[in-house]
Amino acid sequence: MSRIGYFLLGGALGAVGALLLTPRTGEQTRDLVADKASAALDEAQNMGEHAAEGAQSFYKQAAAKGQEVLSNVSAGAQELASNVTAKGQELVHNLQHAASNAGEVANEKGGELRDKIDAARQRIAAQVTKNAEETAQAVHGTIDAAASAAEEGADKAKDAVDEAAEAVKAH
Repeated sequence: MSRIGYFLLGGALGAVGALLLTPRTGEQTRDLVADKASAALDEAQNMGEHAAEGAQSFYKQAAAKGQEVLSNVSAGAQELASNVTAKGQELVHNLQHAASNAGEVANEKGGELRDKIDAARQRIAAQVTKNAEETAQAVHGTIDAAASAAEEGADKAKDAVDEAAEAVKAH
């Protein structure tokens, strides 16, 4: 039982005890008990309404915050993916340029050196592409994990609101 429930139960027991020990007639006591019970019921309903409003407000705030976090994480991940792609392309361009320059030297020294440089260029380009793809996959994994966490948080907040509403209805 919640604190509110214990409080109301204690108040009701105290009121009943006070009524039983007073030197009033039965009719006066019944009227007084009915008035007190009605006032306690009204107060409990008011408290329940306030609790439901607070729970709904909490749910809305949690859902909005989850959406905001998801948007921020998604935007950051997209920016990171763009930066990684741009850096990878820049590196490939620089490597191609260096390889081109090296190719000119290789032409002077012979075909064997050129073949080695071309093979190295292809390995480096393949590794850069692989690294960019792995980084993009990791970023997408982070986005998916953040989205799942935000959805889970929103679900928990909704469950808490539903439990609070049921508790209010029960009282």
